[in-house]
Amino acid sequence: MFTSRYDPYNPMIEPISNLVNCKGGSSGGGSSGAVSYPAYMETAHSTWLTEISAFISAATTGVSPFAAEAAYDPATRITTMESAVCTFKTAVEALDYDADWEAGIDSAKTKLDAAVFDDTYINADIEAFEDLLEDDITDVILPAYQTGMRDVNAVYSSAFVMGEALIYAKKTKDVTKYGTDLRMKFNLQRNDAIIQCTNTMLQNLIKRVELSQAVSSQTIENQRMGIVALKEQADQDFNIIDLDARWDMDVYQYGANMLAGIGGGSVSPGGDAQMSKGQSALSGAFSGAAIGATVGGGPGALVGGVLGGIGGLLS
Repeated sequence: MFTSRYDPYNPMIEPISNLVNCKGGSSGGGSSGAVSYPAYMETAHSTWLTEISAFISAATTGVSPFAAEAAYDPATRITTMESAVCTFKTAVEALDYDADWEAGIDSAKTKLDAAVFDDTYINADIEAFEDLLEDDITDVILPAYQTGMRDVNAVYSSAFVMGEALIYAKKTKDVTKYGTDLRMKFNLQRNDAIIQCTNTMLQNLIKRVELSQAVSSQTIENQRMGIVALKEQADQDFNIIDLDARWDMDVYQYGANMLAGIGGGSVSPGGDAQMSKGQSALSGAFSGAAIGATVGGGPGALVGGVLGGIGGLLS
């Protein structure tokens, strides 16, 4: 004849005390080796298992709290990071040292000629020098010359006219030489200024690319922090939903532990959600990549990302 034993996790099986009583056994157990519990425990156990069975049925037949949820999608932020890197890459590839140097010279030459080395200033200086010589001839040289010619009665001779012409010819020669020297000095200064301005423009261009790299690194770091923070928020939201969905059943676990305690068995209900290793690795990898890019550019980002990811998995 088949003898049923009481199963504390199956309310469909008859309580063991009833079976023992039918066989005339004691509450301490019979010849079959079955174990019985006090009637109030068996009654409570049966009631609670019936109720928790209803919760389980509702949970399995109803809509899952995760049905309408989805993992955080970082695609937009990743696109932003890729855009920042592409901007930096475009700035680097746009550098053309030959063309940039020639463009810099043309730009410097045009600006310096218009604003600094203007012929107006040179012509004014030459005119001032010529006026100075003219005054010297009129007030000093010619009077002395005319006095000397009168002493020898040669004022109206051809020698007087020739001598005066030579005085003015020398003035013209001196003015021309002065203007030539002045323009040569200005031209040398102009050439030096063009080279210096061109070098400055090229340095500024390189500095702009370096600043573009810094902006790229900061953008990546900012978006990385956003990805990690929002992913952690999403995971925590899912964990709260999960804990809420299991709350009633977890509460029953305390009662189950009380009933099972008499037999030496218990289980901890529920559980706290912890940050996943994937999140730690994601955070470490992007941090390492951002730092590596700042220090060593593209290769530095690759090495930094690998080391950061390993560090995140080990944390």
